[in-house]
Amino acid sequence: MKTNADIRPLKEEEIEVVKTFVPAEWHFDLGQFMHSNFHEPFFKAFACYDKGQVTGTGNVIVNGEVGWLGNIIIEPSHRSNGLGFQLTRYLVEYLKTQGCKSQILIATEAGKPMYQKLGFLTTSVYCFLKGGRIPVAPDMSYIRPIIPEDIPTLRQLDKTASGEDRFHLVEKNLNNAWIYTSDKNNIPEGFYLPSFGNGLIVASNPQAGLKLLHLKHYRYDQVAVLPCDNKIATEFLKHFHFKEYLLSPRMVLGEEVEWRPEMIFSRAAGYCG
Repeated sequence: MKTNADIRPLKEEEIEVVKTFVPAEWHFDLGQFMHSNFHEPFFKAFACYDKGQVTGTGNVIVNGEVGWLGNIIIEPSHRSNGLGFQLTRYLVEYLKTQGCKSQILIATEAGKPMYQKLGFLTTSVYCFLKGGRIPVAPDMSYIRPIIPEDIPTLRQLDKTASGEDRFHLVEKNLNNAWIYTSDKNNIPEGFYLPSFGNGLIVASNPQAGLKLLHLKHYRYDQVAVLPCDNKIATEFLKHFHFKEYLLSPRMVLGEEVEWRPEMIFSRAAGYCG
């Protein structure tokens, strides 16, 4: 039976409640994510309430005219009563008030029909692959740690790849960034941020992207998540016996952004692509 949702901004102390709603298969620390972004001007979290009890949550990130919906979760005992639909519709309306012409989310197959009812269209798909670590050490000849002079180039690389200016998210994770450059002028052609979600990798060419992807999966036993449109990267991973196990649609409401999925060799996270 559907119930009318009582939806309000999430209180910071309620993060400790909603972080327990996260499905185990997400492998995501919602508490850490929310605490680190709660007071940022681009971030807003909301919650559903039933008799004062938190029963669901969802958040948005505003990158200028592009808004992302993420971490829409209903507590298990309150599912199947329309709360997820009402919460998502609330987030959509909120992003409209923020001037977002494009609204984006990464859906599960189970959630896809609900988003379609709200007008979201599938425009691309993300591939999830498992394979453990790559056993062969990468060539580090052209890979180095970040230096301050790299930052303007990194910002432009990410803006070109994502189609939006989200550097307020990227710059939080620059301390341990790796850069690929084969140019004699030492200009970055790609970057890898190990601490940003799944480990964001953006590159202007396949050589840079694959070298950084190799570094990531040599060092870490992590799931690989990237746009299926980046066939060079998916074939590289399959060469090292990674197996595709999940596809997640990227869905857009409003205008599609002019992004370059072939430049993304590892996405950051489900809440921002």
